[in-house]
Amino acid sequence: MTVSISKLFEWMRSENQRIEEVVEMRTSELLAADSAKDEFLATITHELRTPLNGVIGMLDMLVSERLSASQQEAAEVASASSHHLMRLIDDILDITKIVAGRMQIERVPVRVDELMREVLTCMHPIAQCKSVSLSYEKSDGVPDTVYSDPLRLRQILFNLVGNAVKFTSDGSVAIYVSDCSSDSDGGVLLFRVVDTGIGMQPAVVERLFQPFVQADSSMTRQYGGTGLGLAISQRLINLFGGEIEVESVVGEGSKFSISLPYSTSGDAAVSAPRIGRVMPGYSDCEASTRVLVVDDNSVNQLVARRMLEASGYDVTVANDGLEALQCAKDIAFGAVLMDLQMPVMGGVESMREMRRLENVGELHPGSRFPMPILAVTANTMDFGDAVARHEGFNELLRKPIRRDHLLEIVHTYVPMNLVKG
Repeated sequence: MTVSISKLFEWMRSENQRIEEVVEMRTSELLAADSAKDEFLATITHELRTPLNGVIGMLDMLVSERLSASQQEAAEVASASSHHLMRLIDDILDITKIVAGRMQIERVPVRVDELMREVLTCMHPIAQCKSVSLSYEKSDGVPDTVYSDPLRLRQILFNLVGNAVKFTSDGSVAIYVSDCSSDSDGGVLLFRVVDTGIGMQPAVVERLFQPFVQADSSMTRQYGGTGLGLAISQRLINLFGGEIEVESVVGEGSKFSISLPYSTSGDAAVSAPRIGRVMPGYSDCEASTRVLVVDDNSVNQLVARRMLEASGYDVTVANDGLEALQCAKDIAFGAVLMDLQMPVMGGVESMREMRRLENVGELHPGSRFPMPILAVTANTMDFGDAVARHEGFNELLRKPIRRDHLLEIVHTYVPMNLVKG
């Protein structure tokens, strides 16, 4: 049977159209599934962080109270366990965001010595318990300040130094920082973390940066952890445009070397004033020590209030963004702690309206101006530091809120010498 050329072309066009429709349908299904996965992760992490904020916050407060020896031990174990659970949630969320291409690197001023001091201070208690000495050495030529992402840089160093301490017993962990190849636009910082720990076989080093990988199952039982830390660190280093190398000898120790490019200028979008000017009529004794806590969750309200009041602040609580606006009109505040997800009026909408009111002079005249408004959220999928500052917030605090971090941020805007008691 003979088929005409025109009919053959017509059949081919029809078949191509059918294939294109199938591809388009399958693509839409995949995009919908990916969107549903992101929405699920954002929702479930928010729902997990909200109760954990109450658990971690109250346990941290409890640990600082006067307790008997057995009560202190129980409180510290519960607190450590809750923090471990939070780190696991953060790790899973981070690896998901990186794989999905939703992790962004900021460029803001970072003081190198201050960053390293934070890392050493955090790791010192663990190292001291194991009789492991910690040291830090910075070479000549390393700038005092570089433009980078302090949150992610700190995360990388915490992972590397934390692992070094974990796998070292009665030895040493040393961190060396040097500057290799700088120019007028920036340079490259070289961090080396050297330990005298158990070391690794070459086969282990080859698969070290795969998620959930450790040397063997016995190591997981002995040292703990999920094997996510190094996988996340490698991906973050790649986002910086840097590289990581590992040298290790069984029984002698390991050396992790990471090179991270830095800039000499930052992003305008992520800059924000730290402390606003004060309007006439501002009272140090009244407004400076009063903080407005805006949150619809009673447990979160209690946690924030207890943390702030223990440090000498007067706290007023609002249940939603609309109530917060009325409070800001009637009462003078030194700062506002604003949750983002609330009924009636959310945190972003309330913050924008509060900015408008202060511009037209309708906030209480005794308040700080511009009002320091600190965003608080359990949603870390879509709302990061750069987004918060771009929207108009001064800072972003992530739930669960650590007491020391909350007070450090609030003290930035309300100096310690102004706090009562």
